[in-house]
Amino acid sequence: MTSVNETWFELDDRGVLYAIKTVRRTEDVARVAQAFTATTAALNARAGGPTQRAGSSAPATLASGAFQQATSEYRFRDYRAVIRATNMGDGYVLTESYTTFN
Repeated sequence: MTSVNETWFELDDRGVLYAIKTVRRTEDVARVAQAFTATTAALNARAGGPTQRAGSSAPATLASGAFQQATSEYRFRDYRAVIRATNMGDGYVLTESYTTFN
């Protein structure tokens, strides 16, 4: 699960980039769980532990039903990152959202 299926760039009124969002899709629960773990580990190494965490990225938990989700949020005074692994019912999605605040 290395390729990004979709990417969004958000600009403010002045045309300044303030957010990047990516979505990766797979039908393999183990792949989305591993990608969630790798992404959050990289953020933990660079930014410290998450400020909020919810759900479990364990494959058995994510596979247990539609809309099961694991979330890690990293919030700072001028920056927010949110990583989510979600069971969509017909596959799995890893979303990453990185936002700066001016």
